Amino acid sequence: MPIHHRAGEARRQYQVVADRIRALIADEGIATGSRLPAERELALQLGVSRPSLREALIALEIDGQVEIRGGSGVYVSATPAGGGATSALGESPAELMQARV
Repeated sequence: MPIHHRAGEARRQYQVVADRIRALIADEGIATGSRLPAERELALQLGVSRPSLREALIALEIDGQVEIRGGSGVYVSATPAGGGATSALGESPAELMQARV
């Protein structure tokens, strides 16, 4: 059964995963500038696929909440407000990033 956001609008998988990452950052008190666990570890911890995790991280980067540093990792760039939901970025935030390029 899909998770619904508002007025029957089904939430995309990356939005759900991004919200879980946001909750993880808040619950564990991960400070701004701190590095998140490695992608493989984070995917296992959240019980999601790595492609879903990547899309969620891109959505959080677009929102300005994390910074993805190639070869270094993912860092918290803004402390997420509790209870905030990831906004819809279409089918895939990766498509948005590619369109920007």
